[in-house]
Amino acid sequence: MAKLSDENFYQAVQPHLKAGERVRHFAYGVKEPSLWVIILLFVTILGALGIGLMTRHYVVALTDVRVIIVELRPGLFSPTFDAKEVTSYLLVELARMSVFSSLGNASTLLRIEDPSRPFDARFYRRVSPGNKPNSQAIAQCIQELRQTVQRKIAASDDPPPWMPPETAAARPGQPPATGSTEPRPS
Repeated sequence: MAKLSDENFYQAVQPHLKAGERVRHFAYGVKEPSLWVIILLFVTILGALGIGLMTRHYVVALTDVRVIIVELRPGLFSPTFDAKEVTSYLLVELARMSVFSSLGNASTLLRIEDPSRPFDARFYRRVSPGNKPNSQAIAQCIQELRQTVQRKIAASDDPPPWMPPETAAARPGQPPATGSTEPRPS
């Protein structure tokens, strides 16, 4: 059985780093089944085992250029530290996605709403001494990055190339997009 420790978390992420990439923070998170599934399974004989097997385990690392999410292979009583699936988001990508984080006393929630690669996990402080501050640092870094990009977009006269024309046209205080029938503000 693998021990939940910072060394094991780093070793799970380390093979997926690119040359010269530096890890700033890493944390261990889980995605548990919904409360209704837990209640339904718990009343059965194999409920606890079923809940354990349905829980997804992740190590999330914030590097200087991206966020790496390593889904770990499930074990009987704890995860093994072999990668089942690896997903990464460039920090620039995260700046334009819908990202939600909640910094609580017992846990940190991080949700990335991406149609092709959604992510949702909770990071509990009891896992290791560094899990709470690291997970909060990852969530805060992503939120600060998004706010910085949004301020730059608002201050710019030209919409960024990745912004859809209908969104660019709806920007307050900006001239309408080309081809629009709305009058220009004076």
